[in-house]
Amino acid sequence: MTIKIVLDSGSDIPSTWIDQEIMKIVPLTVIDSNKGIEYKDYYDLSKEELYKNMKEGTVYKTSQPSPESFYEVFKEEIEKGNIVLCLAMSSGISGTYQSAQIAYQKLKDENNEDNVHIFDTKGASGGVSLIAVQLQKYIDQGHSLEDVKKYAEFLIDNLNSLFCAEDLVYLYRGGRISKAAKIVTGVLDIKPAMRINKENGKLESYDKARGETKVYKLLAKMMLEDSTKEELQKQEIYVYHSYSLEKAEKIKNIIEKEIGASNIFVSDIGCTIGAHTGPGTIAIFYLTKTGNFGA
Repeated sequence: MTIKIVLDSGSDIPSTWIDQEIMKIVPLTVIDSNKGIEYKDYYDLSKEELYKNMKEGTVYKTSQPSPESFYEVFKEEIEKGNIVLCLAMSSGISGTYQSAQIAYQKLKDENNEDNVHIFDTKGASGGVSLIAVQLQKYIDQGHSLEDVKKYAEFLIDNLNSLFCAEDLVYLYRGGRISKAAKIVTGVLDIKPAMRINKENGKLESYDKARGETKVYKLLAKMMLEDSTKEELQKQEIYVYHSYSLEKAEKIKNIIEKEIGASNIFVSDIGCTIGAHTGPGTIAIFYLTKTGNFGA
């Protein structure tokens, strides 16, 4: 049996990284509220078009994949004799995990199927990509299903996700932050440093600083609060951005200087996450620890 990883499009895994025969992507729906047009994320709408339109006033909403979307992918893989590992975006920010669970339950009721394993990653965007890439490497090494599942839990437990949004109006519209938080950070060039809470998987405000450089240095400091320079230096750190390559390069340089990390991968925040965070957002994804798995 082959272990097949299934992701939702909120994982923002670069299309150049994956072979659809190795990983499967279940798309969320991105909705242009101005025109009432629906797009399949990852397939029908480019990131460039989304961010350009947002800057011009278009309001986008998103909708989780239907259970049927997951059901079709799960069933196809099971009928091929494969084992499915589904890495779902955090249940604290999306109903995607619940949709995958409903699909699995339907398969189980129909066929007493037990070869689908669903994980709430407590992450989003590059955080899910990071888990998927590390897990695929582990699978390719020939480890057993039980060891692969344990490693998935290890990666999830050690994933950290930090964010800084340029304009909180997008997160406020989507109900991800309160009106009070939006007002406080919207004055005097105060920038919020946010993270995904590892317990409930929800986006939360952690601290703030005045000005872009100071908040980026604050993010680097946050990285060292729950990890070490040694751990951070030996892993690949993911920096994701929404239509903001210059900002991504700036935070990359700060991480290199403050932490000494040199293996930093830069990529784009996709349409699902970007519809809520807006243009100008920077995100950092890394593991608290990487070695001695199982020790």
